[in-house]
Amino acid sequence: MRSGALYMAGLISVAVAGGVALGLVLKRRRKSAAEKERERRLRVNAIGRICDGTIVELADSRDSAGKLVRHLHYHYSVAGATYSAAQDISLLRGLAPTDKCSEGVPASVKYDQQNPSNSIVICELWSGLR
Repeated sequence: MRSGALYMAGLISVAVAGGVALGLVLKRRRKSAAEKERERRLRVNAIGRICDGTIVELADSRDSAGKLVRHLHYHYSVAGATYSAAQDISLLRGLAPTDKCSEGVPASVKYDQQNPSNSIVICELWSGLR
């Protein structure tokens, strides 16, 4: 009988430890969209190649919460293919003066060689605005 009680105590201990571990995994904080975008920008900055591009427009809109969202639209060419892209620069307003974001203004673009449509014009550590 003593070994049966010991066995049950061991099972209960394992179940409790498993429950605690599962709770920690489930409660782990997920990255916000802003955090994911920041990581994308920094990754493209770290691995990206630079090419010439042109600013098409700077567009402001409001998200569902009424918060101002600023997108920088631009195009660039890589290996004979032309890409049109937009970058959310809402969190980079201090780094992106509006006079350098006018239509037709040239800019440098950093792009991922493995996925040339993944590109940036500006990030926390680099700016292609001229």
